[in-house]
Amino acid sequence: KDPDKVKKVISDPLSHTIVKKHAIRMLVLRRRKMKKHKLKRLWDRMYLRFRAKRINLEKNKELEFRGRLATKVAEARKFDPEKYVDDYLNFVEDLLLKLLKPGNLILRNMLMIT
Repeated sequence: KDPDKVKKVISDPLSHTIVKKHAIRMLVLRRRKMKKHKLKRLWDRMYLRFRAKRINLEKNKELEFRGRLATKVAEARKFDPEKYVDDYLNFVEDLLLKLLKPGNLILRNMLMIT
């Protein structure tokens, strides 16, 4: 006697009811804990490198700030108050000479020239 043939039934995969997963939240929490654990291990392993990098960044910022400050101080040292006043007075004198030309009708009293 021949053995019975096993007939395979092909069914539509969309017709099955979906099994609801009740532990979704637990998986989310587990992943979060794992991330926290990995970060903690990373910090344990790399703390000195992170610290060195932070110190170098702060040092570079300080050097850059000191450089900018040094340029401002050098510029301030170049400033000559007597020259500044002389230049300003010359500028005002030239301006007044232009305004007091015969074609310009400006009262000398308004300019307070004695």
